[in-house]
Amino acid sequence: MQHSKIIVCLYILSFSFFGCKIKTTTTVKIKDLKLTDLAKSDEIDTIKFYPVNSKDSLQPIYFNTAGFLWRTYVPKSGQAETQQGELIRIIEKLDHEIRGNGKGNWDEQFTLLANTLRDSLISSRVFPEEIQKEIKNDVAELEIENEVYIDDDIYNRLTRRIIEWYWRHQEPVKHINNPKLRR
Repeated sequence: MQHSKIIVCLYILSFSFFGCKIKTTTTVKIKDLKLTDLAKSDEIDTIKFYPVNSKDSLQPIYFNTAGFLWRTYVPKSGQAETQQGELIRIIEKLDHEIRGNGKGNWDEQFTLLANTLRDSLISSRVFPEEIQKEIKNDVAELEIENEVYIDDDIYNRLTRRIIEWYWRHQEPVKHINNPKLRR
């Protein structure tokens, strides 16, 4: 048992610190994050950024990591205690309000959420200029008054950027509650 824990720890360290390419069909649990559904041909380099303006669907590693962030850092209600949780909470809230409710409840609170997502990702200085521009454009597209964006591409791109941010900030980063935010 001890031997397998050491192997998993070494795997986690190489994945976390060296941005190793993952190519696996076995299950590895990291706090309930299962890196399983990867096709044999999938390679994810956690050092590189996903191409700008992609219309690709979310690959399993991004989808599973988003689920891990949700389960680990997002509370049942209110703002998250960590930036990891708050970012994934925001994109899910925006997606639900826009595609699920057709912006029926859209108000300044949702605009505040969208702006917080944009500003948090850009101010992190993680992303090169072309990705910062993509983030700004995607958030602006979601905020267009009286327009409901239903395609997956923007939500997938923003989720990918949150995951890429997380891969560079795996230790919990304290989120400072915004007293103006009630959603």
